[in-house]
Amino acid sequence: MGGRTLLDKASATDRKNFRLGVGQGIFVQAGSSFIRPSTMLVAFIHNLSGSCYLCGLVITVQKLSQILPQLLGARYLKDMLYKKPFLMGVTALRSASWLAIGLATFYWGTSNPTLVIVVFFISISLFYMAGGIGLVAFNDFTRKTIDRQERGSFFGWRALLGGAAAVVTALVAWWIFSLMELFPRPTQHGLLFFLAALFIAVQIFFFLPMKEPATQTISHREPLKDYIKELIKILKSSRWFRTLTFTKLLLSGAVLATPFYVTFATAKLGQPLMAVGTYTILLVVAKGLGGYLWGKLADRKGHRSVLIVVGLFGLLPPTLALLSGLHHPSWMYGVFFSLGLTLDSTELLERNYLLELSPEDSVPTFSALHNTMAAPVILFPLIGALTINLVGHQGLFILVLLVIAGGISTAVNLPETSGPPSLTPPLGQIRWTGDVLHDGQRTHLGDIGHP
Repeated sequence: MGGRTLLDKASATDRKNFRLGVGQGIFVQAGSSFIRPSTMLVAFIHNLSGSCYLCGLVITVQKLSQILPQLLGARYLKDMLYKKPFLMGVTALRSASWLAIGLATFYWGTSNPTLVIVVFFISISLFYMAGGIGLVAFNDFTRKTIDRQERGSFFGWRALLGGAAAVVTALVAWWIFSLMELFPRPTQHGLLFFLAALFIAVQIFFFLPMKEPATQTISHREPLKDYIKELIKILKSSRWFRTLTFTKLLLSGAVLATPFYVTFATAKLGQPLMAVGTYTILLVVAKGLGGYLWGKLADRKGHRSVLIVVGLFGLLPPTLALLSGLHHPSWMYGVFFSLGLTLDSTELLERNYLLELSPEDSVPTFSALHNTMAAPVILFPLIGALTINLVGHQGLFILVLLVIAGGISTAVNLPETSGPPSLTPPLGQIRWTGDVLHDGQRTHLGDIGHP
């Protein structure tokens, strides 16, 4: 009995939801290899236009489209009894976006590249907007379909198996690029876009059999003015929410340097372009391993504790990059492996933490507000570039160390919410009005949740 996991003890429906959710996550990760913004999409636009401005616009459109619609979208999602139909519709729209780009590339890629670029930016705007709103719905869907004690493992398995699948599909993409005679540019990218559309569409068939309980508390949609007042109230009264958002901003300081490790390795340390391929594989493999290991650990020790540990690991990439400049370029392999271990895992841990503390009827609102408040991260790559111009790569890496250290110090002030049963009260014992009795210790509501 002692060796049985929580999933072994769960109901048949819980086990089914867990496995279908992991399967959906595998196709998310695998399909993303065909359309990674910082590599595949930038290369596609550069091939069509030769414009660095349009290449930068790809990342800007991605970030803005993901974040901006979330707050208003959450207002409508709160009133939905079931989130699954919405998620299936969003997934269909996202698949259709890449199908449209693929068709435009095949038909007009060589004859009318300007038209293809217009179709591309319209379609990726729809794709990322749907993804941003869909993430809010998915967070609430996960809360209702995956047991709270298994969410760390759930996202961990998605990261591990999805990361392995992403390595395979990345190799498929590079194989397609090698077939220049059979698939000339930009037809190669068009084929990748078709594959992305297929991998996204398949996810619908994983959502379809999942059993989602109805939302227990449905409130009538309040006027926009009252909704804005609610958002302000959350920011004023929920200390844990403010601390988590500030922690997210500081730990995201890693993004200041993320785009520039490659340029540091090639331009400053003289590494060949072949090394970039090795860096990419290390990054993808480490992302899968990190997501799995941190998720399993979070189920046992709690998301706050593991978030702090991941923050400490986040100090490794800039530290190893500094050592590479002082000693030997081979340290850069450690940079990308440690970067993969931490970058996406930080976001997953924050998401699970948010699910633990958000009131049941306000998960979409809390999730959207949290992501929107982190919008300044969009500017981090630009700030990183300006820092390099002023003080060089080494100066940027030192700045990243300081910012992440600040994020670790704020994470320490977060309350723990999960882990072994001896450390955490059942979710049903948490109340969102008055004081909260937390394992025999009374804590004021402002320290724990939203009144």
